[in-house]
Amino acid sequence: MAPRSTWIALLSVVLVVMGLSVDANAQSPWRVDKAATAGPLAQTGLSPANGRTRTVFVSFEYARKCDPVFSIIEWTGARLGTPIRRELLRNSKIGLYFNGQFHTSHAGLITYDNGYEAGFSISNDLLLGLLINLNSMSFVTPTGERIPLPLTGFRDALHTAMDICRSRAL
Repeated sequence: MAPRSTWIALLSVVLVVMGLSVDANAQSPWRVDKAATAGPLAQTGLSPANGRTRTVFVSFEYARKCDPVFSIIEWTGARLGTPIRRELLRNSKIGLYFNGQFHTSHAGLITYDNGYEAGFSISNDLLLGLLINLNSMSFVTPTGERIPLPLTGFRDALHTAMDICRSRAL
């Protein structure tokens, strides 16, 4: 895994470099964005909440040697605004309930003038479980809200994004 000190900096450039082209007006099946220059994304749009657009994604960045980061972004307006604070979080609520168990590692939060991006590093054990034995998953936001995530297309999108990254970065 990449050192913690580099994780937050990389998280902040994911949106800028990769871009997000998700229809976030409805919870949709997972798909892969293969065109992102920093590395492929497995992503899905979620139903808006409280006037905020929501997108969840797993990024496989070439610079991180394909170590995946699981993230959520919530924002108001047409696009994500200007970053105003970046922080690494200890004992964070940010994470994933996977088959009823909570997982998190090296969580980070970027606050924007119109929203936030929160994410965490995916351990090898969690990645293997997501690929082999997935029954349910919910993303836990910084406020502790548990957002159920769709399973449709998740394994295929995750596997495809991982293969694309490995073929180029390793």
